[in-house]
Amino acid sequence: MVELEDEAIAKAGDYENYRLHQGPRIAHILNPRLGVSSNHVLSATVIAPDAMTADALATATYVMGVENSKRLLDDLPHVEGIWIDRRGHLTYTRGIRNRIEVTGR
Repeated sequence: MVELEDEAIAKAGDYENYRLHQGPRIAHILNPRLGVSSNHVLSATVIAPDAMTADALATATYVMGVENSKRLLDDLPHVEGIWIDRRGHLTYTRGIRNRIEVTGR
């Protein structure tokens, strides 16, 4: 759980919208450099000052992978992120740990 005030939250991932094709999981979000589904994380969640920024960054960081995404978001003011990898491990930006409560685990 997270409380927001004058902020927006967006989530991108392949946990709902995907197809299985000859074994691999094909998600609806593609890596634009490679033209294939990203397989770095299950989901990326971003809190930002507005919905458009949160949505764009959630999609971008879903494709970028955790370490590159953390570096990007740590340099942006008033932006935080959470990623869930394929093993279910959560990774956070440094400023979000005190703002969230993880439940149901």
